[in-house]
Amino acid sequence: MVKGVVFDLGDTLVTQEPLVGGDASYIGARNIEPLLAEHALTALDSDQVADYIGEALLDAMVRSYDGSLAQPDVHEVFCEVLAGFDCQLPEGVMYRVMDAYFAPYYERMENIGEVVATLTFARALGLKLGLLANVLWGEEMLYKRLTSLGIVQFMNATSFSSQLGWLKPYPSTFTGILSRMGLEPNEVVMVGDDLVTDIQGAHNIGMGCVWMNRGEVSGGVHSELAAFEIHDIRQLLPAVAEMMQ
Repeated sequence: MVKGVVFDLGDTLVTQEPLVGGDASYIGARNIEPLLAEHALTALDSDQVADYIGEALLDAMVRSYDGSLAQPDVHEVFCEVLAGFDCQLPEGVMYRVMDAYFAPYYERMENIGEVVATLTFARALGLKLGLLANVLWGEEMLYKRLTSLGIVQFMNATSFSSQLGWLKPYPSTFTGILSRMGLEPNEVVMVGDDLVTDIQGAHNIGMGCVWMNRGEVSGGVHSELAAFEIHDIRQLLPAVAEMMQ
């Protein structure tokens, strides 16, 4: 019997800008330009800084996914990138830089489709809801944005990798949120767009899965891991209803 649903966040419920080449990265780099100018030995090009930071963050994520799944050390990444520009920041300034850089990623985040209506209906059906997301930095900014988007208010539990110390699909990220929801794996459906971090990770611990296909070719491995494939959040509750039968 399905008693709860756990959602991925980026590209499942809300828009998510890429780490490299997206508008948020360039806005973030311009945000931190005045702070960097005070401590850099030479003038910095903000677009170049954005590209280097984005590429370093992406590389850190890939290495973690290919390795232990430990949360990447974002502070270390920023220190290494800025050191390459002959920019040494005091510790307090570094945290201000990190916040200012990531702020546009959250400010530009928007709901995808009828998210609030779907969550409202799900809670009306008596389902417990959870949110499980891989987050590099700034969970307080993220939580504030998700509150303004009307998402957090529906959640019985939220878990961000930046607080947990592990990225999905590390098993404890899933078992941890299930424990906070007071439910067993076979009572909960995982909804996500990533076949590895969301679907396979949840499937491995015995959760039901619904794959949010954002344009990938249908077929293949998802048929073995996910009970349903959807393309719109409005299709979720009918899929969950069928899983209840």
